Amino acid sequence: MSGGGATGLAEQLGMYGTQQSAAAGFFPGSRWGASGWSDSNGNLWFFGGWGWASTLAQGTGFLDDIWEYHTTGPDAGLWTWWKGSSNVNESGNYPTYLPVFYGVPFVQNQPGARRGVALWQQDSQGYVWVFGGQGVDTQGNNGYLGEFWTYLPFPY
Repeated sequence: MSGGGATGLAEQLGMYGTQQSAAAGFFPGSRWGASGWSDSNGNLWFFGGWGWASTLAQGTGFLDDIWEYHTTGPDAGLWTWWKGSSNVNESGNYPTYLPVFYGVPFVQNQPGARRGVALWQQDSQGYVWVFGGQGVDTQGNNGYLGEFWTYLPFPY
């Protein structure tokens, strides 16, 4: 249906373009271990994994990007890169002004790069729930993570 670079070939780099813009020529890189869901419009979403980001010089690593594949509407057949980095092995962004247990929503919060998370479909308020995985902690170390995140796809 859609891919990037040379269709049918492995090890393809992503073409990230501009966040929040669906356009021909934007697509995620090759990867495995990403977790995905479908929204109420039938569009397909995924988060993270292990694979190729945007430049060959970086090689492979853990990813923290969120992509949507549009199955309907004016953007049908196109990808949108919504959030996360176009680099590999990025640490997360966590709130530093309040204790973590407050669970404060903030647009700059971002889980660190990871693969193999447990993911639940959108709840009645539109949130996707994510737990754990293997990836990069706040200090850039590789390990198993025990964090719980919620994500509200835009626009909901």
